[in-house]
Amino acid sequence: MSKLIEYRPVGICMQQMQIEVGDDDRIIGVKLYGGCQGQNGLLARVVKGKHIDEVIEIFEGNNCRNGTSCADQISVALKGYKKQK
Repeated sequence: MSKLIEYRPVGICMQQMQIEVGDDDRIIGVKLYGGCQGQNGLLARVVKGKHIDEVIEIFEGNNCRNGTSCADQISVALKGYKKQK
């Protein structure tokens, strides 16, 4: 059974993200709301099927402005999910 992560990003244009994660901790799908549609579509494609640890490793610390980025905020959401497991 999959788990839906709902996260409100901080410090970026994106306003909301929903990340569906499978029992094997692989990302099934991502919906990103607000911000740049092109980047949101790219990020959703890049993470689909990847293990959450791989996404965290790649995205964590990638800064755009305000000390964070859309990719970095995805890693923040995934790290929060791991802590709650």
